[in-house]
Amino acid sequence: MCRLNLNIPFTLGLLVFSFTLFPFKSAAEDYTTSFNALSAIWGASIGNQASSNYLLEAHSEDLDLGRNIYTLCIDPQWPPFDILSTDNQHKGIFSEYLSLIAHELDIEWQLIPTNSWSQTLRFFRQGKCQFISGLNATPEREQIMLFSDVFLSAPMVIISRQDQPYVANLHSLAGKSLASVSGYRIAKAIQHKYPMIDIVYVNSTQDALRAVSRNTAYATVGSIFGMSYNVDALQLNNLKIIGHTEFTGQYRIAMQKQLSPLLPTLNMAIATISEQQKNIIINRWIRFMDYENIDYTWVWWTIAITGILSLVLVVRYYSILSYSRRLVIANEQLRIANDEQETLMKMVSHQYRTPLAIIESGLRLLRAELTKTSHTANDRIAAMGRATKRMKETLSISLGELHLPNTSVYADNSERTILAEVLAQVVQQFRDQDTGVNVTIKGYTDVHIAMPSAELRCCLDNILSNAFKYSATSRNSDAGQSVSICCKSIDPEWLLIKVKDNGVGIPRTEHDKIFSKFYRAQNSAEFPGVGIGLAIVRQIVSKYGGMVYLNSQITNGCEFLLQLPINTTSSD
Repeated sequence: MCRLNLNIPFTLGLLVFSFTLFPFKSAAEDYTTSFNALSAIWGASIGNQASSNYLLEAHSEDLDLGRNIYTLCIDPQWPPFDILSTDNQHKGIFSEYLSLIAHELDIEWQLIPTNSWSQTLRFFRQGKCQFISGLNATPEREQIMLFSDVFLSAPMVIISRQDQPYVANLHSLAGKSLASVSGYRIAKAIQHKYPMIDIVYVNSTQDALRAVSRNTAYATVGSIFGMSYNVDALQLNNLKIIGHTEFTGQYRIAMQKQLSPLLPTLNMAIATISEQQKNIIINRWIRFMDYENIDYTWVWWTIAITGILSLVLVVRYYSILSYSRRLVIANEQLRIANDEQETLMKMVSHQYRTPLAIIESGLRLLRAELTKTSHTANDRIAAMGRATKRMKETLSISLGELHLPNTSVYADNSERTILAEVLAQVVQQFRDQDTGVNVTIKGYTDVHIAMPSAELRCCLDNILSNAFKYSATSRNSDAGQSVSICCKSIDPEWLLIKVKDNGVGIPRTEHDKIFSKFYRAQNSAEFPGVGIGLAIVRQIVSKYGGMVYLNSQITNGCEFLLQLPINTTSSD
C-alpha cells in the first residue's frame, strides 16, 4: 500500500475522480461512495489529514515513515523462487515479481533475513514480518494470514532416480519413502491423502533431492520449476521426473491480517504483470537448451553416422521380423497351454464341487437326525456346514479370478456389504478350527463396502488364513499367538484394514513378489498352500479401485493393508 500525503490539490483530484467513477448517482451520494471506496483502497482518511494512514500509524515502529517501506520475510533455502545471498539480498523468481509490484505501487521492501522456513513462519506470527514473498494458501495458514491473488502457478511433479520406472500417480508410491521439507503444504497434503506413503522430513528442497540421489529416499515431490533448477544446480544427473501429481503450486503473497486494506491495491498490481514479463522471469532462472554457436562440423558427422545407422537398422529390421514370426508361434503354443490349463481347472472345480455337494447334503440329513441331541454336536455340524458352503463359494470366486484379465476399468461399486457382518463370519470360521490364536478386532467396522459380500469374504478369508496359519505355528512364545485387525476410515470414500500377525514374517527381498500367482516365500515351505491367495486378493481389490500391500516397516511378523472403497450412496 502506498502512503499518501493528502494535500489540497490531491483532495481536489480525488473528488474529480470520484465523480468520474460514479456518474449515475447524486452528487452527495457520489462523493460519499467514492470517498469510502478510495479510502478502503489507499487507507487514507480525507476527514483527518493528520492521521493520513492508520496502517502506518499502527506500524510506525516497523516502518520508516519518510518512505513507503514494508517488512518482508522469505524462505532462504528455496531456489529458484527465494534465494538469500551472502550479503542478505533477496534474489530469485519471487524477488523479480516483488520488484515489479514495488515499482507499480511506489513502495520498497525491507528484507528481514531468516535461517529457515520454520523461522520465517515464526517471525511472521511474532509480527516481525508484514509480508511473506510467495507460498500456497491452506486453511491452517488462512487463520493467521491474508493472501493475495495467485501470481505464479507451477505443476507439482514426482522426482526419482534414472533407474526407476515411470508412475501414473502418487498411489503408485504406496509403501515407499518420500522426502519432503518439514512444514511445506505439499507434505501435509500427501500425508493426509496418501497415508500409505512414508514421509521422510528434511530441511530443504536441496536436501530432499540429495536424499533421493543417494537412495536414502525413493522419491520427492515439488514444483517443476524448482526441481528443474535445483537438479541442474546440484548436478544430480541420476535424477528424472517419473510422474505427475494432482497438486499444483498456487503461489501468492501472504500479509498480516491487519493490512487488509492493502489487498485490493496489491491484487491490482499483480494483475498488471503481463505474460511476457512472466515468461522473461521464468526463462532467466530456468535453464533451457542453447541452440547458438553450433559447430556444423558435428552436423555433417551426425548426418554420416545417421546414414550408417540407417543401414544397420534395415538389417536389424529383417532380424526382428524373423524373431517376430518365431514369437507368434511361441504365443500360439502358450495359448494352447493356457487353454489346457483352463480345462484342467474346470475339471478340478467339478471334481471338488461333487464331493462337497455330497458332504453338504449328508450334513443336512445328519443334523435332522441329531436335532434332539446335544447342542455341542449341533454346533459342530453347523460349523461344518458353514465351512462347506464357504469352500464352494471361495472355489467359484478363486477359479474365476485366476482367469480374470488385468484391466484398468473398475467394476460396478454399487454393492452395499456391511463389513462387520462379513468380518465376524470369517473370524468365526477360524475360531471353529480351535487354532488357539487370539483375535482382536478394533476400529470402524460398521461401514458399507462397495463390493459384493462374496468377494469381500474371499479377500478377508485369504488374508486372515495366512495370518492364522503362520501365527498358530509361531515360535514367539513370549508374544503369544495373536492376530490383530484394525479398521479406520482414511476419508469419506476409503477404508483401511490392517491385519497383523506375529508369525514367521516374509523376507524383505520377497515383498514385491508375494502377490504373483503361484509364488511362495522361501521360509514358507513347511506350511501348506499353493501361492494363489494373495494374487486373488489383489485381483479382486483392483477391480474396485482398491489396493493391497505389505507394510515394509514391520520387522516382527507381517502386516497386510487393504484399502477398500466405501459405498457412500444412500440406502433409500
